[in-house]
Amino acid sequence: MNVLEQEYEDNKDILEGREIIVHPLVPLIEPRHIEWEKAKIKSGSTFKAVLPAWQKRL
Repeated sequence: MNVLEQEYEDNKDILEGREIIVHPLVPLIEPRHIEWEKAKIKSGSTFKAVLPAWQKRL
């Protein structure tokens, strides 16, 4: 969510007050997802926590 908020702030002038709608099924990566991935996966990961966030969504 922090990344989305920052991107919105960085592009406010382009958006010109338009509303951004995020689909309810979009997984948001939380700090707990990153920690889980670091604890469980030792190699072969970028450690961006995409997999744990998607698994939580499903």
